[in-house]
Amino acid sequence: MRKMLACGAIAWAILAIALQVSVAREYSNNKIEANRSPVDLAKTPPSAMPSLEDGLNRIGSALEAANNKQASRDEENRAKQDLDAQLRMADSAGRMFWVGLAETGITLLGVMLVLATLIYTKRAAEAARDAVSEAEKATKASREIGEAQVRAYLHITSATVDFFNGLDKPAFQAKVVNTGQSPAQNAVCGVQVQYLPQETGGLSSLAVGWRNAVGKAVPIGSEGVTIPVESEPVTFKAKNIDEAIPGIIGVRLMVAYRDVFDKQWEQDAYFVGIVSKADEGDAKGLFPSKWKSKLSPVARAQSWGTET
Repeated sequence: MRKMLACGAIAWAILAIALQVSVAREYSNNKIEANRSPVDLAKTPPSAMPSLEDGLNRIGSALEAANNKQASRDEENRAKQDLDAQLRMADSAGRMFWVGLAETGITLLGVMLVLATLIYTKRAAEAARDAVSEAEKATKASREIGEAQVRAYLHITSATVDFFNGLDKPAFQAKVVNTGQSPAQNAVCGVQVQYLPQETGGLSSLAVGWRNAVGKAVPIGSEGVTIPVESEPVTFKAKNIDEAIPGIIGVRLMVAYRDVFDKQWEQDAYFVGIVSKADEGDAKGLFPSKWKSKLSPVARAQSWGTET
């Protein structure tokens, strides 16, 4: 709006100046004509009077020149503004490059920190798992130590043998003592017999399933409990049993039991004795045996059988 008003004012000013110039020029021409001689006037052709169309054309050209000048200034200002804007954008692009580079570095650092956190978290988890495992091992060891201190311990301290069923099927009485701190449950005995010398002697096997038999409870104390057990039939190598007698009998007695923690345990003991003819005064019971032997505890002999 202001530009339009300014252009209008300029146009009116130019129009007034043009009219004044035209009037002044006409006055000057008239004066010159008045001072000329009649001869000069006859020689000079009459000048045409300036028309209104010529004045308006001159005024339009002046206005157009003024508008073009104003437009040229505006375009120059816009070009300068555009250049400034482009320079600012270029400067901003440079700064954005460094900002992006910094963001990339920060992102990379964050990734490295996350990776380090994961590694240390994994190590912490492994350490925690190892600690739990060690704690479980320590707990198990403590429990086993406590059970070992409290559980029953059975030992066969002595044994006797009778031959009322014959030499090939002796019967035994095993004395079992509990030296532990708690009673034992379902104590049962098994026996294996070996007659020597091996050339004429024989060997018996442990009874099948002897551990599953109904046993006895053995309390704490040195008095112990007597548990009877019979041998499986002995197979002799000698054609006549009497050829091996008198001889040596080796006995392996085993006791199996359960403690208060319901765990199964076994303990064995070895005995030897000399088998001899029984005296008439040694005969006892309704079916007295004609053989006798007194067993003594010994360490395990190397010649003992491997059956278990």
